[in-house]
Amino acid sequence: MTNQNSSRRSFLLKSAVASTGLALLSSSQAFANLLTDQSPFKGYNQFSESSIDLRKGLLPTKGVQVKGRLYAKDGMTTVPDAKIEVWHLSPKTNKFTYKGHFFTNEEGHYSFYTDFPGKDEGKKPRIFFKASKNEVEIFTQLVLDPSGAYIMGDHWESNRQLGDKVFPVKSESSSLLKIQFNFTLY
Repeated sequence: MTNQNSSRRSFLLKSAVASTGLALLSSSQAFANLLTDQSPFKGYNQFSESSIDLRKGLLPTKGVQVKGRLYAKDGMTTVPDAKIEVWHLSPKTNKFTYKGHFFTNEEGHYSFYTDFPGKDEGKKPRIFFKASKNEVEIFTQLVLDPSGAYIMGDHWESNRQLGDKVFPVKSESSSLLKIQFNFTLY
């Protein structure tokens, strides 16, 4: 009888360990799915603070102000109350520590401040964007360098209905690079 009880206990113990392992695996998989990067650009994190000022430095450095409008697919109607998420590499650590989100106003305008972004080796600095509303979302990027702001070919293809409004416009003050950047939510 002792051997049979021992065998039964061993079976129950192994079953409990296996069940616990499966439960942990499935919950860790669910957790991993929650954190999965659904962005075509690295560094995206859906858990960002609501902020229009991402600057981190205590000392005055060259900052960037990006403002613009979010348009509907027709390129004329603006999109109010859309969520815009932004992120970019830190200028010093080469990690994605700059991130935040905010909403467009009733006329589709948005604006935020940040420090000049860092860059991946061999690439120009860039700020990444995700805009979403009513389960529609798009991703795009704004490429920067000290002489200006640029868009990539895929941004042009997705936003050419904006006409001349698709091209970033740069202006500067002594401590702030100002960029007008419009795009569409289609």
